[in-house]
Amino acid sequence: MDHARPKSTPARPIPTAGRRVGFTLIELLVVISIMALLIALLLPSLTRAKEQARRILCASNLHQIAVGSVAYANDYSGQLPPSPFMDFGGQANYMRADVFNEFLTLYGLEKDMWICPNIPSDDYVRTNIDDFPDPNKNWYLQPDYSDGPYQTVMLGYNYSAGLVPGYQPVGTTPEEIKSPKTLSDPSDWVLCSDYMELWWDGIEQKADTVIMASGHVNHLEHPAGGMRGWYVDVVPAGSNVGLLGGSVSWRTWPELEPRMRSHPWYPMSTGFW
Repeated sequence: MDHARPKSTPARPIPTAGRRVGFTLIELLVVISIMALLIALLLPSLTRAKEQARRILCASNLHQIAVGSVAYANDYSGQLPPSPFMDFGGQANYMRADVFNEFLTLYGLEKDMWICPNIPSDDYVRTNIDDFPDPNKNWYLQPDYSDGPYQTVMLGYNYSAGLVPGYQPVGTTPEEIKSPKTLSDPSDWVLCSDYMELWWDGIEQKADTVIMASGHVNHLEHPAGGMRGWYVDVVPAGSNVGLLGGSVSWRTWPELEPRMRSHPWYPMSTGFW
């Protein structure tokens, strides 16, 4: 009597050297999903690490500016390098060209030390520094004739020694900006800082305030995480501030003071340090 033989399941072909077994669609989707998740987790950390590195380099630049300013003052009877005086007051983000040239040639401060690493490479501040002293570039201004006409350099930082008259709003009354002029001034006065020029009315509270950035600003956070640009809403983060004594500290937005060189109640582009 013949018995029926059980049907056997065909064996899966064993891969050979000449035959490849690919991934299934599900396997590819799983791998892609895992990679996307890892990128989403790591990208914020990388961004913060890069920003922290830029802040450290920025603080080093401000320390070198303070050291160079002290060396300059020691050669000029204690007088700190002056800020240029123009018809509407001192300018913190400008410096007299002759003084700037001395920094480069006599006191070892290279051009890159005058530019915060957070300033975009295509910003006009960087072009101004890199092209010094080309008289065909836009680094010549006509200041108040009482001090004589001279050439000026636009800096990538605020340099605040000798800012007069200049005012900052305190409550509803203006107060003259206090800035160091000689080495005998208080060592905790701000000598240099990040270049933060923003649209702000000078009266409202700064904490948690979304404001308008005018393009050439440092260490500000865009709400959507995008690059800073001309007149866009930004969330203030903070600034590096260098003191006459040589120390540099990070100050958050509420700790920064507005510095106006015009009517204190008129909304305008305002420097902060």
